[in-house]
Amino acid sequence: MQSQQISLIKEKVKRVLIRKLPFDRKDFFNSREVAELLGVSYNSIHRYADAGEFVAPIKVSQRKHYWNKHDVFKWIANNQDHKLVRYLDL
Repeated sequence: MQSQQISLIKEKVKRVLIRKLPFDRKDFFNSREVAELLGVSYNSIHRYADAGEFVAPIKVSQRKHYWNKHDVFKWIANNQDHKLVRYLDL
């Protein structure tokens, strides 16, 4: 009985979070997409963001982070000498 109630609560929370997302997913990168774009690991992107060396993500939950595509491309354009950008073939 309790596990059934917990499942119902989890589903309700998911529906509320999905409805309240303040953005359209197509305008954002997830962590893996940013890592692939820059040619580094998923963990490296988070380390750089946490250290303030990269654009801060929008944290939707503890495990879901999104980066605004415009902000990422603007950061790349303004940080051509940064080690994350130096070897990109742009």
